[in-house]
Amino acid sequence: MNVQKIGLIVRREYVTRVMKKSFILMTLLTPVLFLLFIVIASLIFAYEGDEQKVIAIVDDTDVLHKAIPDEKNLYFKFPEEPLDQLKQDVQEGKYDGVLVLPPIDLEDKEYLPQYYSDKRLPLTLDETVKDVVRGRVREYKLKEMGITEDEMDRLNTRVQLKPQSITDKGENNSAYSNIIGAGLGYLMTILMFMITIVYGSFVMRGVFEEKVNRINELIISSVKPMELMLGKIIGIGGVGLTQFAIWAILMPLVVMLGQLLVPGAAQTAPQMNPEMMNQISEFDLGTVINEIANQNWMLILPTLVFYFIGGYLLYASLFAAIGSALGDDMNEGQSLTLPVMLPVILSFYIAMSILRSPDSSLAFWASIIPFFSPIVMPARLAFNPPFWQIALSLILLFAGVLACVWAAARIYRVGILMYGKKANFKELWKWISYRG
Repeated sequence: MNVQKIGLIVRREYVTRVMKKSFILMTLLTPVLFLLFIVIASLIFAYEGDEQKVIAIVDDTDVLHKAIPDEKNLYFKFPEEPLDQLKQDVQEGKYDGVLVLPPIDLEDKEYLPQYYSDKRLPLTLDETVKDVVRGRVREYKLKEMGITEDEMDRLNTRVQLKPQSITDKGENNSAYSNIIGAGLGYLMTILMFMITIVYGSFVMRGVFEEKVNRINELIISSVKPMELMLGKIIGIGGVGLTQFAIWAILMPLVVMLGQLLVPGAAQTAPQMNPEMMNQISEFDLGTVINEIANQNWMLILPTLVFYFIGGYLLYASLFAAIGSALGDDMNEGQSLTLPVMLPVILSFYIAMSILRSPDSSLAFWASIIPFFSPIVMPARLAFNPPFWQIALSLILLFAGVLACVWAAARIYRVGILMYGKKANFKELWKWISYRG
C-alpha cells in the first residue's frame, strides 16, 4: 500500500470538496438559517395574541377574596348576578365564560371548579387560571388548618443521597454524579450517532457520484482500489470535520447575535411548570460545576477521539462499499444501507437505555461489540467503567475496522467499475470471497 498515493487522494478529495460553492454556501448558510430560526421562534413566543378573555367568577366561599389580578389578555370580574343570568350573559357575549368555585374540603386533595362556556380556554390561559386558583386554595387551607407559610416551608425537606465510599477504590462523588454522568453520556451518544450517520452518508454519495461520472476509471489505472477507497474515506471525513469545526465556532456567535436582535428571547420562551422549576432551583450550581470538572477528562477526551476514528472508519468503509455497488440511481441504496443503519439505530437506543444501568450485562456486551461500541461505550465513559473493558472495546473495535475495511475494499474493487444495475447481497458476497 502506497501511503504517498493515499495522501494525494486525500488531498484531492479534501481540496475539491472544500472549494465547491455548494460546500461554502451550505457551511455559511446553515448558521444564518439557524439565526433566522432563533429570531422567528423568539418573535413567535413573544407574540401574545390579540384575543382577550373576560371571565366572570362566582366565589360564594370567598376563596379569592373577591380580588384577582388581571393577566395579559385575561380579565376577571366578580358580578353579583346569579349563575343562570351569568350563563345568559356569556351567550350574549358580555363574558367569555363563568368560573364557579365550589366549597373547599380540607381533606380532599383535588379541587374541581366548573368553567361554563361553549369555547374552551386557550392552553396558556387555562394554566394561568389554574395556577391562580391553586395558590389561593393553598392559602385558604393553610389558614383554616392554622399553618403558616414558614411552617409549611420547614415541612418541605429535600432529600439527597450522599455517596460515601467504603474503600479507597470506591467512588466518592456528590449526589449529582448520576445526573452529570447521564447528561454527558446523552450528549456523547447524540454526537457519535450524528457523526456516524452524516459522515458515512457523505462517503457513500461521494463514491457514487464519481462512479457515475466515470472519474474513477482514470484514477484506478494508477492506484489500487484499496488506496482509492481509503483516500476517499479520509478525505471526505476531513471535509466533514472542517464543516463541523466551522459550525462549532459560528453557532455560539449566532446564539449571542440572536439574543442581541431579540433581547427578550430567553424570557419569551415557553416556561416550565412550577414543580420542575422548584427542582431545578434546588440544584447547587457550584457542586454541579465541580462535578463536571472532576470528571476524568484525561481519559474521556482521548478515548472519544479513538472511538470517533474507529466508528467513522468502520461505517464509512461500509458506506463506501455500498456506494460502489449501486447502479445508476442513488435511491437504489436504501435496501443495501438498511443492514448498515440497523446497528447504528440499535446502538442509539441501547445507549439511551444503559444510562439507567451503565454496568449491566447489556451495557458490557454492547460496548465491546465493534458495530455498537463507537456509540455505546462513549455513553458509559462518564460512569467510569473498568479500564480493561475500555481497552478490550478499543482492541475489538479496530480489529472490526480492519475486517470491514478489508471486506469493503473487496467489494469496492469490483463494484467501482460496474455499471447498469445494483448488486444484491449474493453478488456482494461473491465479490468478497473472490480470490483473483
